[in-house]
Amino acid sequence: ENAVSINRANLAYLIGIDVNSDIEFSRETPKRDYSGSENEALKFGLSNHPGLLSTESNLSAARYGVKSIWGRYAPSVSVRVSRGWSNEYWGMVNDFSDDDARWTISTSLDFTIFDNFSRKAAMASAKASLSDARVAYHYQRNSVANEIKKAYLDMNKAFEALKLADENESAATEDMALVQEKYNLGAATILELLDAQVSLITAQNSKIQAEFDLNLAIARLENAMGKR
Repeated sequence: ENAVSINRANLAYLIGIDVNSDIEFSRETPKRDYSGSENEALKFGLSNHPGLLSTESNLSAARYGVKSIWGRYAPSVSVRVSRGWSNEYWGMVNDFSDDDARWTISTSLDFTIFDNFSRKAAMASAKASLSDARVAYHYQRNSVANEIKKAYLDMNKAFEALKLADENESAATEDMALVQEKYNLGAATILELLDAQVSLITAQNSKIQAEFDLNLAIARLENAMGKR
């Protein structure tokens, strides 16, 4: 009972629940299933894993940062259009017409010749950030792919273990039935019957453990893929 209480508190801690709360966890374990291929798992993971999406976003931001610094090297062009009225006679100020209107268009081209190397320093910093972001992205991408591959192989191994455990349980069940019948007929001893019962219980427990291991392996694969 003490061990159960400790494990319950540990589980509450892991999922972010107050360890002193009076919470009860279900004894039922939902059965998980995955029927996709390794390539499908990899494709999903590379498109949906939160950690990879975060580094991809950082990489895009770093690329934009370099582009924005390049923009500071380009000249700036400005165009100004104005309209005014003029007349050589002061008394005709209130009688301006379209004939007195004048349009003025001016264009200017500005570029920085020397900025105390601030653009050069900013560009070096932006390129360094881009390099770091690119390395982080490829590292995270390889890490996600590696975790998916490992989890997928572990899941297949768990599938095979469950298949073997199921076969062992079936064999132990048949053996138990046979020994029970022989015992009822007086052709088997009580020790043989007990051995058959122990073998059956062991096979059943092994199957339960194999089912749990498979569920856990699929959960780990889903986690590696970024499924939530």
